[in-house]
Amino acid sequence: MDSHDATIVGKESVDNGEFTILGHVKNAGPDNNPNEKTSNNHEISLTRKFFKEIASKMPNIDQIHITGTGQSQEQFINFLAETPQYKMQYQVKVRLIK
Repeated sequence: MDSHDATIVGKESVDNGEFTILGHVKNAGPDNNPNEKTSNNHEISLTRKFFKEIASKMPNIDQIHITGTGQSQEQFINFLAETPQYKMQYQVKVRLIK
């Protein structure tokens, strides 16, 4: 995972099965905008959309392993911590490797 691409890998079923690629998600990033405030708001909106799309591909998780470069992993962990589905229903164990 980085700020532009994410690959979601998981088991075919929750209890057993081989690991398989569940999906790929891309974040196009903001357009060039001369107004810095508008550009920053657009980038934040696109990042949240990117994280929501990743989370939609992993609805029944109880553990997650996040790897990649940059700060996107920490931002995604914070996003999950603020998301009621993961905050209330599951005790998600998060491991971040840099």
